[in-house]
Amino acid sequence: MSSLTFVVSYRSKQLQTLNSLSPVEVKDVSVSCASETQIIDVECVLENLRLSQTQEREMASLSAQQDVAVWTFGLMVLGVISLVLSALGLFALIWTFIRTRQLSEDQSRAYVLTLGFTVSKIYNPEDNSRYQIYISFDIHNTGHTPALDVVTVSRLGWSDEATMLDWSPIAPPTSRGVLGPQQKVQQSRTIPEDYTDPIVLSNVSQGTTVWARGVVRYQDVFGQSWQHSFMWHLKDPERLLSKDGTSEKDGVAYKDFSMTVHAEENELKKLESS
Repeated sequence: MSSLTFVVSYRSKQLQTLNSLSPVEVKDVSVSCASETQIIDVECVLENLRLSQTQEREMASLSAQQDVAVWTFGLMVLGVISLVLSALGLFALIWTFIRTRQLSEDQSRAYVLTLGFTVSKIYNPEDNSRYQIYISFDIHNTGHTPALDVVTVSRLGWSDEATMLDWSPIAPPTSRGVLGPQQKVQQSRTIPEDYTDPIVLSNVSQGTTVWARGVVRYQDVFGQSWQHSFMWHLKDPERLLSKDGTSEKDGVAYKDFSMTVHAEENELKKLESS
């Protein structure tokens, strides 16, 4: 009697399970479980339903895994992009810092140039037919920091152009020191000879004139070494024969003539570190 009760109860639960399913699900699994007499085996239906549900769960799990993989890949790509952007940002920051520092140094470093080249004709107080040739120029620090270890080597005097171009500044320095920002110092030299108009005419006829050539070497406060090369000449030296516009100072008559920069050499450049 108890066995019969168990069977009835088991069948009842199976029917309840079937009733809880949708008609489409029951129809799909019932076809494969129908016998030749069109009697449906309930256990077969339930087993097929369990298999179908298991497959659905597996498919859902596989789909979820695929979604997670795609999501993980997307996060990895975003991470790589973020890393690249961060690296580019760091590079830009470093480059900006270096460039800003360079600009700051360039704006404040010492720039030493030579200016105001002048030839002066100084008359002999006892004999106005005789005079001396006096050459002067300014070494000017146009920058905003001191120029250190300033060395000047120059050649001043009468010469032809070829001789002056062949000259090399290998002589001992004529000055050495520190030149403060926006300061200048004058270099000058008198040609050790008494001139007369005939001597000047003779020099001019030989194609010579008054030249000034040399170099100024120095180091800025940032440790960079520089060299300024200069080359000036008195254009139209026959002007020295003129007496018009003569001035006087302390009883000495004189006349000034501005020199002209030569196109071959007048530059400021960095020197390679030794």
